[in-house]
Amino acid sequence: MIPNDLAKKYQKMLDTPMCVVAQSGSGDCQGEIIRSHAPQKRVILESIAEDGHVMGVIGKKFMRMQGENKAFENGLSAEIIGINFASTFRGFCKKHDNDIFRPIEFEKREVSCKYHAFLHCYRAICREFYKKKIMALQVVETLKDAKQRKKSPGLIDYMEMYAYEANEGYKSMLSVKKQYDHILSNPETIDRFSYYAQVYDGIPNIVSLGSFLPLMDANGTELDNDPNKSDGYNIISFATTWRQNGFANIWGWIDNHARIGNVFSKSLSGLDTELDVIGVILVLLENTFWRPSWWKRLPDLVKIELLEKLGVGGVTSNLTSDTYKMYYPDSEYHLNSVLTAKGYGLFNEV
Repeated sequence: MIPNDLAKKYQKMLDTPMCVVAQSGSGDCQGEIIRSHAPQKRVILESIAEDGHVMGVIGKKFMRMQGENKAFENGLSAEIIGINFASTFRGFCKKHDNDIFRPIEFEKREVSCKYHAFLHCYRAICREFYKKKIMALQVVETLKDAKQRKKSPGLIDYMEMYAYEANEGYKSMLSVKKQYDHILSNPETIDRFSYYAQVYDGIPNIVSLGSFLPLMDANGTELDNDPNKSDGYNIISFATTWRQNGFANIWGWIDNHARIGNVFSKSLSGLDTELDVIGVILVLLENTFWRPSWWKRLPDLVKIELLEKLGVGGVTSNLTSDTYKMYYPDSEYHLNSVLTAKGYGLFNEV
């Protein structure tokens, strides 16, 4: 069980008001800084909610930043979360949230064109940028407090390492976000954005939204994602989106991150069911939620493996799939959806 004070501190961090659009130099904010859901509350979180609740866990990286090793020793636990509180962050003013995401929030919730796919991925990039900037600021304060309290040198060294990593992560996401901002401001450059989609009929068990730095592909093959190369770290964004009679998983990247984006997306082509994708999502994305009844039916061994994988990055989904299938050879028992299409350019270009 995650300590309540730590969970509150994590949510408090995500409750820091800061419009990430204004951070890019566009200062025309209007209205209050609102709490945005990512993934979308309507249709996405609601599709897996039962009695107004979903399941998820607090971010691992935040706990490490706080020096909370106890949570790992005792194991993470999945928690019931009210849908109104799942994955909210105060990263947009009311004007920017309405203006930017109107096409996918109000005009047409179904992802039906490349620009819609881009907007979902842009939201993922914005959330990651927001989290990394707030975390970089938070870890400095936490480190300062630890020094004032004369904590052990080992803990201080540990937290200084995370302060450095947090700042590097923020700088990397700032660079990526600026490139997404350029496409947002210049829609005619949408071809700089590429995506791979997996389209399903039915309803999902797991939904997620975020971005990640892939170190391995979906098959566990190491990727040469070297920050010292001319294109720096290659970042991929992900979003679960709604489709007519189903949903879609969208994996997106910008053109100068195509070196890794193309290779990673090709490895996704070998995944044929939602089950094959579940392990990959859990490994790469912390901001993930799932259906309570689906989780309840899982054997403890599978639950433990899924929680151990959550957000660690870089490992393959094969173990999860094998363990899962060992208990349920007929995977349809636990899956509510069927893959109907996968590949590049599945949606209209405009």
